[in-house]
Amino acid sequence: MSKDNLSSKINSEIACCSDLLETLFGLGPTDVIVFYSLDEGVWKTVPEISELTGRESSTVYRSLQRLVNSGIAVRDVRTIRDGGYYYVYSLLSIERLSNLMSDKISSMTMGMEKLLNDLISEMNSRKSYISNREQN
Repeated sequence: MSKDNLSSKINSEIACCSDLLETLFGLGPTDVIVFYSLDEGVWKTVPEISELTGRESSTVYRSLQRLVNSGIAVRDVRTIRDGGYYYVYSLLSIERLSNLMSDKISSMTMGMEKLLNDLISEMNSRKSYISNREQN
């Protein structure tokens, strides 16, 4: 979905929670599916998540990387007794996720307000310039 359509959807009555995740974190639909397969405090492997979501392991891994990089999910390493290791993933705590999302919304709001003020300044400058040109 394009950003214009997503923005319109967020501001409408048909918006859903996945739209919020997509907008705030730049996630795609598969990333959101992987997000919903995770639980707070429950560690899952890529194969487990792959089975839950019906997506291939490589697709799940890429989505997990986006979730971890955006701060939504956490990754931990587990050691195999006979040597080697593997990664497990979990959802950020609901409280931390809520704080992260609130911070992102505040940041977006401040950015939009700055852009609005910049636009008004530009329009006022243009209005003054045109007015001065007409007087000369």
